[in-house]
Amino acid sequence: MYKRGGLQVSFFGFEDRAFYSSLRKLAIPMMLQQLVASSMTMVDNLMIGSLGDNALAALMQASQVTFVFLIFIFGITSATTALTSQFWGSQDLPSIRRTFGLSLICGQVIGWVFCILCAITPQTFLLLFTNDPEVLALGAQYLSIVCFSYPFIGAGFILGAIMRGTGDVKFPMATALTGLAVNVVFNYILIYGKLGLPALGIQGAAIASMLSQIVDCTLLFIIRKVRYFPALDKKIPIFPIPKTHIKKYFSLAIPVFLNESFWSMAQFTVMLCYARIGTQMSAATGIFNSFDKMGYVIFVGLSNACAVQCGRVIGEGNLKKAQTYATRYMHIIPFVAIGVAIVLNIAAPFIMHLYDASPDVIAISLNIIRIYGCMLPILMLNNLIVVGILRSGGDARFSLFLDAGFQWTLILIPVALAAFVLHISPMWVYAFTAPGEIIKFFVGRRRVQSGAWIHTLTYEANL
Repeated sequence: MYKRGGLQVSFFGFEDRAFYSSLRKLAIPMMLQQLVASSMTMVDNLMIGSLGDNALAALMQASQVTFVFLIFIFGITSATTALTSQFWGSQDLPSIRRTFGLSLICGQVIGWVFCILCAITPQTFLLLFTNDPEVLALGAQYLSIVCFSYPFIGAGFILGAIMRGTGDVKFPMATALTGLAVNVVFNYILIYGKLGLPALGIQGAAIASMLSQIVDCTLLFIIRKVRYFPALDKKIPIFPIPKTHIKKYFSLAIPVFLNESFWSMAQFTVMLCYARIGTQMSAATGIFNSFDKMGYVIFVGLSNACAVQCGRVIGEGNLKKAQTYATRYMHIIPFVAIGVAIVLNIAAPFIMHLYDASPDVIAISLNIIRIYGCMLPILMLNNLIVVGILRSGGDARFSLFLDAGFQWTLILIPVALAAFVLHISPMWVYAFTAPGEIIKFFVGRRRVQSGAWIHTLTYEANL
């Protein structure tokens, strides 16, 4: 035991069985759901990789547009989960229903705007990444099809965020697994032309991805209709929504939305730097992204579990327990990250043999993965601080400063300098993100230790 701010805290808190029971019930389904999402990316990369470097680069670049859309949706779902978990802690069910209504409207607006723009002018977005005619044409084929899944993603993610905020994490996991099965089966059939169907290549991968998201979303709404969820009880009206609730919602949603938007634009620009280095770096980044997502599986589950647990106890008015939980998660994450980094670095050379990519692309990918493994504890702590701790406490403005601000200044600028001024080898450009991430961690840790991140969104808590 040791003291932090006058509060007795054990390092891991193993004696708190209720905490670890809740962590297990929340984190494992969320990890599996994230594993499903990451597996979809890896399946697409593996199958499209057999068509050559240009097809793989086209998939990566088209996926960056989808990534930007998803970041906008994540801004909405992050705010939704934070509000829902606090309202669930105080058993304010009408506020959860209103949050669901507002979030669904925002998600559909974003989904349809991206869908229409990408369907009409897919090459406009892709020109930011490449001038290679073949890569551009293949990327446009993929994007003009997969964009029709965006409205379904917007609706499904928001309903899933409400369920996660109230602790119902099994159903989003189950529908995501079904979507993965659909993706794998239709990828195989449509990319290679099985069961008498024509081989559609990258277009087949886009159709499979679109169908998987439609199935995932549809099943989730069917479950919501046939199973009773107290927080989604139709007897509780959504409209009219009081102005106080709208103000409360957007006071959190807007900073989170801006955070995700500015962060995504910075990440988008970093990927643009990688793409402009050359097709080999672009293809290598596509391979690395699948490993990156696989590495995030465990930590997304832990960060989301942290957000739900901290948000719930803040809603209950127990702010000291929220601080204890946040501190405990920051002790757990580095040890888990070291284990994941070791596994990824051991597995990477063997998994690389599954890709039909050039030796140069494989070499660049392996080096990026090794650097990533060294940085993983810091990267995952930063993810926990922003997603799991600051947002659960409604500390959205500081999260905006920490996440988006540092991404633009201390991460993007060094990468651009390394790529275009210093002309560093593509194998080492990724390493220039490390100093910014380290500084970001120390600033974020200081904020968490201060306790200033805790803001009650429901009522004045009993201290």
